[in-house]
Amino acid sequence: LDVLAGNFPGDPIGAPGPRLGSFLDAAGRNPGRLTVGVLTKPALGHVKPHADVLSAVDATVKVLESLGHSVEEVEPPFDETMVPIFTTLWSTLASSIPLNPEQESKIRPLTSWLREQGKDHSATDLARTISIMRIASRAAMFTTNHLDAILVPTLADLPALVGQLRNDEDPAADFAAQVAYSPFCAPYNVTGQPAINVPMNWNSAGLPVGVQFVGRMFDEETLISLAAQLEQASPWRDRRPELW
Repeated sequence: LDVLAGNFPGDPIGAPGPRLGSFLDAAGRNPGRLTVGVLTKPALGHVKPHADVLSAVDATVKVLESLGHSVEEVEPPFDETMVPIFTTLWSTLASSIPLNPEQESKIRPLTSWLREQGKDHSATDLARTISIMRIASRAAMFTTNHLDAILVPTLADLPALVGQLRNDEDPAADFAAQVAYSPFCAPYNVTGQPAINVPMNWNSAGLPVGVQFVGRMFDEETLISLAAQLEQASPWRDRRPELW
């Protein structure tokens, strides 16, 4: 039946299976004993996650194990060779946005830079890029389809200050800084898998350090059930900055 429906992991088009209930129901449902993969090596670029980010993942693993879940380490679903592939798609999409000359003068330097990059790509480049991304997504999901969820950092670094990553004088450096700051989210933007950020960890300076769980395609319910269980085990509802 899955073959007929086209529901292979990584297919760009598919139909979700039957749900057990609403997402609200999922929040009140015990997820059962899950097999969770742990990934701390960024798939994009040579980035070493901040020590507090790795500590947040370790703390989350301990809570998962205390709840009876099975945890195993996994390798990144993509490698850095995908960066130019991502860039081709992002820049082509940016260049395809219809803007008049007045609007062009108001966009950020980074957006302008992406639009200029996109103009150099042909229709063949775009078609090749989409094909490669679909193949890579399918392979990534086949590799991890035995897992109920994957635990990864949300960001590679601590929360950034306003304007910290922006570099209008050097848009290419701006883009590279953003890739280095968020190398864990982009792969799942490509595959389309559901993901949820869980704000259950803080460092010694009182900064939130998020972790995220990635699920199988269309399986938001498992992620919601797991996140609700973690919130009960390690509540964060009343954690607020002092200025609040």
